[in-house]
Amino acid sequence: MRITKNPEVRRQEILDAARVLFMEQGYENTSVDDIAKKLRVAKGLFYYYFPKKEEILAAIAQDFAKEVHAGFSAEDVASQESFPQAIRCILGYFLKVIQQNEALFTMAGTHGMLFSSLLKPQLENQALEHAIAYLKDHPGSLALTYPEYSLQILVRGLGDLYLDGVTDTHVMMTLIEETLSLPKGSLSS
Repeated sequence: MRITKNPEVRRQEILDAARVLFMEQGYENTSVDDIAKKLRVAKGLFYYYFPKKEEILAAIAQDFAKEVHAGFSAEDVASQESFPQAIRCILGYFLKVIQQNEALFTMAGTHGMLFSSLLKPQLENQALEHAIAYLKDHPGSLALTYPEYSLQILVRGLGDLYLDGVTDTHVMMTLIEETLSLPKGSLSS
């Protein structure tokens, strides 16, 4: 007997299975057959939802960004007493999420770069949203003429550095302190 599922449920099952397989085997080593076998469905069902294997990367990136956003507490940032504490809270959360899902970010080949390039702007925008919200609630937190623009340059630059392999948090914290004219050591802990 054929089991019919809600299309959104089925689509999510395909995304979840592909994500697990990509993390375990890498994108290049995972075939559509592998995904279909994991779900015990016909390969054609995959293509019904995702006409190309590459399209699933964009969908996984979008789902991942939603998960990250849902798991972050804006109240935690808003409750920080200083901007260095707020930025440490934001950066700490995003770095933890990236490290916990490192296999997604380090998939081999051009598809790993594609995934990272799809997800990077979404994560950067989320981090900026929280940092800028803190600044609006705490005017004067940064002694910069254009703090929002400085944050944009900084967050996007840190994202680029991370993708280039600069993952040392001490380096990142130092760059943030120096770029935003924060006291030396204000982000360490």
